[in-house]
Amino acid sequence: MEAPIATALTRPLAPLTLAVAVTLAAACSRPPPLQTEGFAAERSLYLSVADEVDIVESLRPLVAALDAHAPDDLTWWFEPMPDEHHHTIYHPATLRALRLIFGDDGRE
Repeated sequence: MEAPIATALTRPLAPLTLAVAVTLAAACSRPPPLQTEGFAAERSLYLSVADEVDIVESLRPLVAALDAHAPDDLTWWFEPMPDEHHHTIYHPATLRALRLIFGDDGRE
């Protein structure tokens, strides 16, 4: 018995059917391995918190546990951002995390 996708491709196809067949073929193929050279580690964790003292304090046990027991293949950071607020931390924390994990490209 032929594979359903091969059977579908031997018949005349409407544009929508063709799009679905191509999508299925792409989904079934294995993607290339991710480029990991130059990354901080195989596994990375970035934690940041704004000027919310109660959240900073609630993260201290997690930070202590990571200090004491983080796996060797985990690179992690905890960076409080006391000059940021709940509604302003997203962009600076995201930029910092991306630069730490994937490397700074030298642009400021």
